[in-house]
Amino acid sequence: RGTSDEGKKGRRTHTMLLMDPCDLPAWEALIMACTPYGHFSGGRFLADDFVEGARRSGQGAAFEEARAEAAAAVASYKLLCAEEEGAVVEEYRRAYAATVHEAAVSTMIAALKALDKLPPATEGVTDVTLDEVRGDDLDTLARKLASAAVDRDGSSRDAKVRAAKNRAASFVADFGAAVGLERVACPDDEDMLRTFYDKLSASDVPNTAHDETWSFDKVMRDAFAPYADLFSAGSLDEAAGWCRTHPEETTTLAAVGAVAIGVGIALFGLLRPSRSSRSRF
Repeated sequence: RGTSDEGKKGRRTHTMLLMDPCDLPAWEALIMACTPYGHFSGGRFLADDFVEGARRSGQGAAFEEARAEAAAAVASYKLLCAEEEGAVVEEYRRAYAATVHEAAVSTMIAALKALDKLPPATEGVTDVTLDEVRGDDLDTLARKLASAAVDRDGSSRDAKVRAAKNRAASFVADFGAAVGLERVACPDDEDMLRTFYDKLSASDVPNTAHDETWSFDKVMRDAFAPYADLFSAGSLDEAAGWCRTHPEETTTLAAVGAVAIGVGIALFGLLRPSRSSRSRF
């Protein structure tokens, strides 16, 4: 019995390295069971991986073992979602909203990085609100977002725990949306991105490499194109290759979850959603 308890404790510790379910107790069984699978899927739930006869995202004995380990929990939670079990649906809605918010913040950070307008972090804040995006001048907002970036990308224990919670929320949001739960309206986060886009596009950022009119839209499309390439990847090998050639973007994904970045791209409205069946949002 002691050995079994120790095994469970070790398994939970390993699980929390990728996804921390402590804020989503109604989903803990699914998150725990799907953690080995999540290492293969990049932290996403890909519904076709659990449909007989469908093309799967991975291959090999280790992938099949991870998929088999997750299968029973996946089937159980599909039923809970179909029955709209109270706590499951409530926590899904919370996870979805949290994922969209993280997407909005991460998208603003990525935009500032792409434009070389992310200053050193000095504000000591971990998040930004719609009121701040509306009311702050761009320099003040950029300093706050730089601090938020440190909080998301940092190596401290708190940053790692936050990242693991974000990935758990992202996985639950992906799962719920994939099995038919209603998507959650997040007007404040959408408005935050629209306001940020307008504020940033109005700023004077000259093209120093060419003596021609600077195109904000082109810079932003270029900044998010790598993520679009990832979401259109057709296989695990393609996704792994993407990670090797985009180490900085991979770090961002590790901090907020792949789904959050996908949502951010869609919300920003600069790239068409991927044709891949994996893009659920």
